[in-house]
Amino acid sequence: MSTSFTHSVSLFRIEPERNCYRAYRLEVVPDLFGSWCVMRFWGRIGRKQRSMYEAFPTYEKAREQAEKLLHRRLGRGYSIRRVDRMVDVTPQGVRAG
Repeated sequence: MSTSFTHSVSLFRIEPERNCYRAYRLEVVPDLFGSWCVMRFWGRIGRKQRSMYEAFPTYEKAREQAEKLLHRRLGRGYSIRRVDRMVDVTPQGVRAG
C-alpha cells in the first residue's frame, strides 16, 4: 500500500505593544510529479497570506529545508501553535468498505 504524508506547522508571533500580529505556516507535501514541496504561508493575522513553494527531489531534502525555516522563525520570536501530520492514502491503497 502506498501512502503520502503531509506535515504542517503553524506559528504565531503576537506582540500587542509593537502592533505585531503575524502568522506563519510550513507544509511538506508531495507534488504530482513525484517530488516534494515545502510550502510557506505568512502575513498579518486576519489578512490575505503570501505564499511561496519550493520543490525538492526527496522527502528528506524537503524536510531539512522545512526544519531550517522553522528554526529561523523560532529564533525571530515565533511560537508553535499547531503541528499536524495528515496521511493521504493513494487510490491504489483504498479498499471498498
